[in-house]
Amino acid sequence: MRRLLVLATAFAAASAVTGPAAAAASSGVAALQVALRAHGHYAAPVDGVAGPLTRSGLTVFQQQKGIRPTGTVGRKTRSALGALGKPLLGQRELAVGAVGWDVSSLEFRLIPFGLAPAAVDGTFDGATAAALIRFQAARGLAADGIAGKMTFSMLAGRGVPAGASRPPKLTHVVAAGESFFSIAEHYGVSPLLLAKASGLKLSNVIVPGQRLTLPTGARAGRVTAAAGVAVSRDEVRASIDHWAAAYGVDAKLARATA
Repeated sequence: MRRLLVLATAFAAASAVTGPAAAAASSGVAALQVALRAHGHYAAPVDGVAGPLTRSGLTVFQQQKGIRPTGTVGRKTRSALGALGKPLLGQRELAVGAVGWDVSSLEFRLIPFGLAPAAVDGTFDGATAAALIRFQAARGLAADGIAGKMTFSMLAGRGVPAGASRPPKLTHVVAAGESFFSIAEHYGVSPLLLAKASGLKLSNVIVPGQRLTLPTGARAGRVTAAAGVAVSRDEVRASIDHWAAAYGVDAKLARATA
């Protein structure tokens, strides 16, 4: 709990609404915009920028609630905003079903990972979980769609917390007829990165029963622990041709190597 509070303090310091000087996009401002919109005081897109509409909406809201219009979001303002006004990001674990300021802040940070801007609404749903899984996979975390201390630490740019260990690397057992290209296609990763993660080169021959280490970003939901996935000759050829074109390699040479 103490670590979560430390992370929450760091997020709050980085996300405070500071008035006219605030120009860069901030997840804290985005969370404020979501909360103000729910109260009818913000009608523009949620962009995380503390512009005139955000500041005026906050001022009017504070005046209506009998709060001194300071232009900043303090404890009284958060309380008046209701469910979307608290808690801060990092103060609790987040999963599907959660609602709050922290969810809005998390969602805004997940836009680069496929969450639609219109989905930033303070409600943790399936779309939020899917984007979070993509973020976690990209950062080498357990892609479970649940935001805990390791996810918060990565969001804050702090890396893995001291004393915590990364989840074990995902692996794939090679089945008959598989190649770097077909396996990479299955997991949505680059064949070159797949080979590199296993300490191999694309020119190396892989054999049934061999265990390959999957690179960061592999779609964890498709990992099989006991056996590879059987694919047809046409699927293998199409995959090889696709990645050969992506890397500027002669397709015939790539097929011969595979």
